[in-house]
Amino acid sequence: SHYSPLLNESIELKDGDYVKIDLGCHIDGYIAVTAHTFIVKAEDADEVIVTGSEADVFQAVHDAVEVCARLIKPGNKNSQVTKALEEIQESFGIKAVQGTLMHQMKRFVIDGNQMIAQKK
Repeated sequence: SHYSPLLNESIELKDGDYVKIDLGCHIDGYIAVTAHTFIVKAEDADEVIVTGSEADVFQAVHDAVEVCARLIKPGNKNSQVTKALEEIQESFGIKAVQGTLMHQMKRFVIDGNQMIAQKK
């Protein structure tokens, strides 16, 4: 999931390719990370149109991020988030990628001990 070609191994992106941009940075140990998946669009296209299962995956991930943002707050439990993610997976007929987790972050610690699983 983390393909990082060397300069002499560059590849040319094509219309319809999936690209995951996974970035992280820190300032004085305060860490921020993000990841987004994009579909490369043809130069002459105004937009990328996705349908069917492909569209379901993108919508499910969007919904999952929104649900997590609303549920991760004081007083809630990590199991509530996992349950909500499982319900989204079921409703779209998809499965979470094995081994992906949400981690507590602290200053100088990118993957803390406390985590939230995407499924049981």
